[in-house]
Amino acid sequence: MNCLFVPLLADLGLLERMCSKSPIPVNFMIFPGCASNVEVAATGVARTSHGPFPHRALMKRFEQDAADALRE
Repeated sequence: MNCLFVPLLADLGLLERMCSKSPIPVNFMIFPGCASNVEVAATGVARTSHGPFPHRALMKRFEQDAADALRE
């Protein structure tokens, strides 16, 4: 399926305009600090993705836990 992918677009007004004008579905990447899922969904996006952010957060936590364990 063809789509327009707009990662890290923070301007919800622009996102809504893109969704209303695009002849193909618009997909959005959720990122830390972006608008809520409800607000993003209200713009008309076809699909959201979490991208690499959950994995990055998990790895950061893992590294911190490992460092703490080594200090004990």
